[in-house]
Amino acid sequence: MLFKYLSLLYLKHIFFILFALVLFFVGFDYILSVNDLPEATNLRLLYVSFKGMEAVETLWLLSLVFAFITSWIALVRANSIVSFFSLGYKKRHLLLPFVTIFALCYGVVAFLHTTEFSYAKDKSKQIRNLGLLGSVTSFMFFKYDDNYVYIERLFPLQKKAVNIRIFKVKKNRPFQVIEAPQAFFNENHWVLPNAKMIMIKGEKVATQSVRNHRSLKGFKPKVLESVYENGAGFSLSDAYHAINLLRDQGVKTDKIRAIVYHKLLIPFFALFLIGIFFYKLPLHLRFANLTVTLSFYVVTTLFTWGVFLALYKVSVTGVVTPEVGIILPLAALLSYLIYVSRKSTI
Repeated sequence: MLFKYLSLLYLKHIFFILFALVLFFVGFDYILSVNDLPEATNLRLLYVSFKGMEAVETLWLLSLVFAFITSWIALVRANSIVSFFSLGYKKRHLLLPFVTIFALCYGVVAFLHTTEFSYAKDKSKQIRNLGLLGSVTSFMFFKYDDNYVYIERLFPLQKKAVNIRIFKVKKNRPFQVIEAPQAFFNENHWVLPNAKMIMIKGEKVATQSVRNHRSLKGFKPKVLESVYENGAGFSLSDAYHAINLLRDQGVKTDKIRAIVYHKLLIPFFALFLIGIFFYKLPLHLRFANLTVTLSFYVVTTLFTWGVFLALYKVSVTGVVTPEVGIILPLAALLSYLIYVSRKSTI
């Protein structure tokens, strides 16, 4: 009965707080960006939708912590906390509903990060900056296995490349060049329709036309974009694939690891804060001024969230490794939670 009551109370506060934050985020951004958006109504609706998804991804953790604070304050105002303890409930009974709801929300968001939801921010930027749904990366030159690849233009969302050349090298000498006006990523390969294959043997050069040449196995468009674009986002599935692929090529994976840690590990700062606040928040009206208490814990939450967001940005740019920038601060916050729980008298 207590579990159901606290869970429903917490969910109600989460819904109203998240809805308000998302509405403010999207509305404020739309007011600032309205002059830069294309005139087409469908693109504006898509922009608002993608911004809404971005807002949920950005603000769901704040909503969980804020909802815990407001739920606890509501219980204190009604003298419910003291009543629960007097009825024989233990602190674990009070904390369990909040931890369970966090786990459910974490699972839902983690699943969404395996879908196109992760690219909502990229798509909204494309609509605002380009006036269309699709990004373009130009003049790419990179090494993959024993191949050197040049792509004039890459369209990651369409999984399409324009003017592609693949140079196959042996003993630092090219022996084959494959070029095509366009290529498409399909079934884990890049397919080059109507490709021209140039074979070089000594001073002899022979050409051959290939209807559908398949090459660059596993090199997904988002992996290519990530090498050239700092702002490129990743779903968890694409990030896992990219880490394995780039590691095999000897390319640093700091940025992609930081993205994975941001999606999977940083959310636990909210859980740790909930645990700390559980032991720190007052149990009765007589113990504190609730207005001051509410303000203090809201500011503490915003400060902690800002610190972890800044550390994530620093880790993505490669200033520090993701392990130092993200995992180490999380471990410190967990250590403080353990310290507070052991000192607690409730």
